[in-house]
Amino acid sequence: MAALSPTVLIQTVARDTPSLIIASAVERLGGAVAVHAQTGVIGSGRPALTLSLVDGVRVTWGDIDLSHLDTVWNRRFPSQVDVPNDTHPADREFLDQEARSFLRALGNAHPRAVSVNPLAAKLVTTDKFSQLRAASAVGLTVPATLMTNDAAEVRAFARAHGPICAKPFSSAAWRTKEQERLVLTATRTLDESDLANTAAIELCPSIYQSYVEKAYEVRITAFGSFTAAIKIDSQALTSTAQDWRQDTHYLEHLSPIVIPADIAQRLEAFLASMGLMFGIFDFIVRPDGEWVFLEVNEAGQFTWQETYCPGCFVIEPFARFLLEPSRDFTWSADQRSEGLSEEALLRYASSQDHLMKIQRAETAYYQEGIGVE
Repeated sequence: MAALSPTVLIQTVARDTPSLIIASAVERLGGAVAVHAQTGVIGSGRPALTLSLVDGVRVTWGDIDLSHLDTVWNRRFPSQVDVPNDTHPADREFLDQEARSFLRALGNAHPRAVSVNPLAAKLVTTDKFSQLRAASAVGLTVPATLMTNDAAEVRAFARAHGPICAKPFSSAAWRTKEQERLVLTATRTLDESDLANTAAIELCPSIYQSYVEKAYEVRITAFGSFTAAIKIDSQALTSTAQDWRQDTHYLEHLSPIVIPADIAQRLEAFLASMGLMFGIFDFIVRPDGEWVFLEVNEAGQFTWQETYCPGCFVIEPFARFLLEPSRDFTWSADQRSEGLSEEALLRYASSQDHLMKIQRAETAYYQEGIGVE
């Protein structure tokens, strides 16, 4: 049987529902897509990956030919891969390291394809300092920021810019011993006892910022020249006033919003300067109307927005963007197709065995769905 030849590849991890939704939309729009759940890249009984430079470039995954892709969506890379249970404990770290190095090679193996996002840009974007510096350079307002584990520096910063808040460099989650409660990292303001705790400050480098008063917050999904923005009335609830992700009742306080033209232009400039094709931005809008940049997540969740904020369309435009990626891409709601809602696409996916493989995959490292990062 001849190898199948998709034009769009989605690289992700097992049980990643957003990938399933977008892949379904690409197919419903007439595209050919492959979804590679990279968590299960090694072990017997799995489709083998091959990169070859014999008589030209050849990339295959089982019976799927990946040599002629137009677009690669580097949605998620696994922090660990599944290693067979019978592997000797001394070998597990080495096998995991080799597999993930191989996956990075796969991510760079398609010279004619457009990467959303390029691996080099993904790496730079994980650096919050580079994000803030680039945002400031294109004219976006950013909070006064200090990154350190020097307690004296933090206290001096609080005196000059207080009140201040602390946030982690990356999201993390813990289960309690009873496995009854999921504990997540969050942003919060610091009081005098926090500032006096030298040992805690020195133990963990963190991001410290001047606290920005909020009228509301905005989540923006941007790619090409297209933006879809939702207004989050985080101040409607005490539990979401400092970090709206801490209480799912924020979902009752969402509405579409049109972002100012100057902000849209600066977002395009920011994406270009960071080498990104796609990003999900978080902003605070102050009571005086000023927009303040917080961060961009180039691999965040976004399909949920359309479900909980009717009229904020992101699924179809992003699927079309993967089929025709460019920095000039745009889309309007009057172009909307039927049957491309999140609900309809999940129904479609459930009838497609090749798509449901990602949802049924057995994995020890399933970490998706924790929130809406």
